[in-house]
Amino acid sequence: MPALSAAGAAALIGLEALNVWESAEAQRQNAVAIEKSASAQKECKTTPRAPRHHIFPQQFRPEFEEAGIDIDQETIEMTLEEHRALHSDGYNQEWGDFFDENPNASEGQIRDFATELQNDRGLADRPIIPF
Repeated sequence: MPALSAAGAAALIGLEALNVWESAEAQRQNAVAIEKSASAQKECKTTPRAPRHHIFPQQFRPEFEEAGIDIDQETIEMTLEEHRALHSDGYNQEWGDFFDENPNASEGQIRDFATELQNDRGLADRPIIPF
């Protein structure tokens, strides 16, 4: 095996040092990317979604199911303040009154009443989405 000159050895050491530095830099960049990804995932998991309001109140689930309505498929998004105001305004009580007056309400009657309530509260233009 031929002997390396001092210049050849220095070049080889420099090349190896460069490779080690590039490898370390690649590892550092990979670690940063992993940290950013983990941070983004954490934000996703902790960022609350907008509250979803059941158009058909959960307390009357049996009545809606009897009429063939899956209440979890029909919600609308609203702010927490809007949601609180809606329930403070007697939304569920109106449904209770409706069922007191219409104990055997059909799906059509129930949907008509829901539409009326949504229109009265300015919510009819919001997209309906599953819970």
